Amino acid sequence: MDTDAFCAGTINRKGVVPQDAPDWKFVLGANYVYPVFDTVEAFVNVKGFISDDYRTGRAANPADTTFFYRGGDMNLSFGLNSSDGS
Repeated sequence: MDTDAFCAGTINRKGVVPQDAPDWKFVLGANYVYPVFDTVEAFVNVKGFISDDYRTGRAANPADTTFFYRGGDMNLSFGLNSSDGS
């Protein structure tokens, strides 16, 4: 593959706000397992994210643009599983 020909063109996007791309986003996940009996274990699972605001849609048509404000989401699950006894 000719990499010079492949990378020859560039686009100057200076001052243009990219769509579908927040300035920052943090994602967190954690899992904890605790043995209860020889064949049973309890678990807790946490997943979440927090993100900066961003917009979607086509910049050429502002009516098609949707703005997502800064926010996040978190999921928590817990329960019992069978374990292999080790």
